[in-house]
Amino acid sequence: MCLIKYVVAVHGHLGIIDTTILIGRHSYKVAAVHNVCVLPQYRGKGFVSKIMHAAMKEASCRNYDFGMLFCKKHIACIYEKAGWNFLPENTVKCLMNDGSVGTIGADEEFMFYPLKVEVLPAGEIDLCGRPW
Repeated sequence: MCLIKYVVAVHGHLGIIDTTILIGRHSYKVAAVHNVCVLPQYRGKGFVSKIMHAAMKEASCRNYDFGMLFCKKHIACIYEKAGWNFLPENTVKCLMNDGSVGTIGADEEFMFYPLKVEVLPAGEIDLCGRPW
């Protein structure tokens, strides 16, 4: 019997949702980032950049086309420092379960992180389901 013990200090969290979106007629495998948080006493020390880079490195190893996230405008600079890009020119829509179409809010930013796809194609982005 082999017992392996791991001790981890948790200072923050980042979730990834495995999803597929459409841009025009092309589908893309996306690492959708959500619920990024860092304990208050560890903020301002680069933890967001560290966990974002680790997550996107793993996403690259798992053959994702790119990463994407939605965030409030007032914190977008944190993700920009971690290598994320703004997408102000694309229209984002989300087809809801009831058939209605949702969009991102005026106080939100849509951002992407290049992996296999280095420049996101222009056009309407269909999230193909409920937003995360």
